[in-house]
Amino acid sequence: MPAGLRIVNNFVHDLATGFWLALVIAASALRRTLVAAGLLAPGRPVLVLLFRWAVVALAFILFTGVVRAAVYRDGGDADPRLKRRLLLIKHALLGAAFALGTAYLYQLALA
Repeated sequence: MPAGLRIVNNFVHDLATGFWLALVIAASALRRTLVAAGLLAPGRPVLVLLFRWAVVALAFILFTGVVRAAVYRDGGDADPRLKRRLLLIKHALLGAAFALGTAYLYQLALA
């Protein structure tokens, strides 16, 4: 993959991750505000929209992450086996965080 496309892919991956996190924070704050104001029922469609956008962001994260893994180049001085193990641990933790965050968003919007 050309370097320019790899940079764009990495940028989209990081942008979608930040967008997903912002949606989780925004939905949480909005739900608290709606509940406090007694406006949860009329505000629910906005929460559902935020949840749907988070699912779209998650799809971008997963797709660009697969591309990132496919074109990964090791250029460091670290032991490749250690680096691979740490990457697997990092992605397992991030996968759990995304799963929990998306489940939390689902609960906020649709439960």
